[in-house]
Amino acid sequence: MTFDYIGTKRTSSGPCTVSGDVSFALLEPLSLQKMWTKRTEIEPGELDCTASNVAPNVWVTAIRNQLSKLHEAAFKNTMKSAERYFSPEEVALIKTQSLELRDKKVY
Repeated sequence: MTFDYIGTKRTSSGPCTVSGDVSFALLEPLSLQKMWTKRTEIEPGELDCTASNVAPNVWVTAIRNQLSKLHEAAFKNTMKSAERYFSPEEVALIKTQSLELRDKKVY
């Protein structure tokens, strides 16, 4: 994205992009030992963030509105990935392991 500042007006052209990854971790609550961790990539999203010759507050709002659409889509996709990762059987097994760890650490 490119920016131009013309007096008190702002202009931008080009795409806004959201990408990255999210890590899910289950921790044993007393020792904070990681019991389980999974990572999922955020599907890259892109929208046009062009705003021409507008006041700074209007420009910021326009860019934030576009980014919020991208973040909402990324959140929905991430939650779909989380549904695939969190199986009740696996979480029950981790709970059992957590209780065994707690017994060994003697809190």
